[in-house]
Amino acid sequence: MRKITFCFLLLLAIGSCNTPVKKSSPEVQTNLDTLLVLRNDSVTLSISRLGGAIVGFSFNDQQLNPLDWKILPKDMPENNRMGAPFQGHFLCIGRWGSPTEGEKQAGIPHNGEPANNWWKSNQDTISGAVTIETEAPLEHWKVKRNINLSASQACFEVQETITNQLNTGRFTAIVQHASLGGVFLNESVIVNSNAGAGFN
Repeated sequence: MRKITFCFLLLLAIGSCNTPVKKSSPEVQTNLDTLLVLRNDSVTLSISRLGGAIVGFSFNDQQLNPLDWKILPKDMPENNRMGAPFQGHFLCIGRWGSPTEGEKQAGIPHNGEPANNWWKSNQDTISGAVTIETEAPLEHWKVKRNINLSASQACFEVQETITNQLNTGRFTAIVQHASLGGVFLNESVIVNSNAGAGFN
């Protein structure tokens, strides 16, 4: 059995990654989105510019994608239907869950603006690294994701920089919303995690 390792790191303003991408391809257009696609000899990694989500990670010789979970636009919270769908592994910055009624009226979406926005892309064809970023004008956040696929292994690294654009400090929610779904989930799947007790 082959093993896929997800390497998610939340790092603030840390230096460059040591796992350069071996091969990269240009953006792939779909009917509602633009995907950035990274490949090495083992795996393919796909990142959506609509919401900044990591939506595909699969071995090149098979179709199984553990990150194919996606909510259809009609099933999204009402205040999010004009933006990105919740899908794959996405970020909740500013909040996790529903805003208050007053925040909804001000235009704040469910799970924060970055998960709902279009992300700018700067694909460096020399190093193969992909950088995507977005701003949250209502909540005053700037978020950058540097994504690096291992040159040969089924592993990738994500470095995130989150900038508070206000001149005062504040509390916020930062949630790594990794959702596994589709044919990946069945009675034979075992998920090992070092997560401890949660809270509500």
